[in-house]
Amino acid sequence: MLTDQEINELLYSLPDGITGELLQELDLEYIPKERIEKLIYIIKHRQDYKFRYVYQAGCLLCYWGVDNGFQYIYDLLISPTFEEFRNNYLCGEDYKYMLGALQYYLSEKINDSDYEIIRKKIYLCIKVIINMAKITPFSISYLYYDIEAGHIEYLPLVRDYLSCIVKNKEHNYWNINDASEILFKYYPEFVKNILKENNITLTHCNFKQNRWEKFIKELEELKQYHNHNK
Repeated sequence: MLTDQEINELLYSLPDGITGELLQELDLEYIPKERIEKLIYIIKHRQDYKFRYVYQAGCLLCYWGVDNGFQYIYDLLISPTFEEFRNNYLCGEDYKYMLGALQYYLSEKINDSDYEIIRKKIYLCIKVIINMAKITPFSISYLYYDIEAGHIEYLPLVRDYLSCIVKNKEHNYWNINDASEILFKYYPEFVKNILKENNITLTHCNFKQNRWEKFIKELEELKQYHNHNK
């Protein structure tokens, strides 16, 4: 049984010799094998550990391309067994963090012989995350980089998402802006019509904002969030 101090070291400390990086974005080669094994142990014995520990262990492993981490996130989002945890323990930022983990995992598996199977399973997870974003406002803009890279299977989900969040303009200004921007490239008439129907004009949407700058800002916000929840 690992102590709280040991677990916090596993979940949040950078490996020796590395500074100024986000732990989840490190390549697997920089993570000691013993650390990976201990994180897998936490997942396999999740009944013995706090949910927050297990959740973070699963996300880290998924970010690094470790199958055990992906399977945990898949079960957490899809399996009826985890419904209580979805309903009572996860917030919008948690779903956003898992979205990032899934994207990193998929990029790690691009040369895998089971890539298309993995891609379909990830689609199911992302569908759950987008549906949650309709209810609890949080950004899914990480996904738009994948769409621009050719994962257009997500476009119908984003269309439906935009149709929903335009009805809650006060809490979704940037989410409406970002979804409109990516969809405008593929469905300009749809975007114009849905915005018009909800009294939003294209001039309200800052399409010219540099997406990379926004991406960096969101990463910093995510880092602060997880530092706060240590």
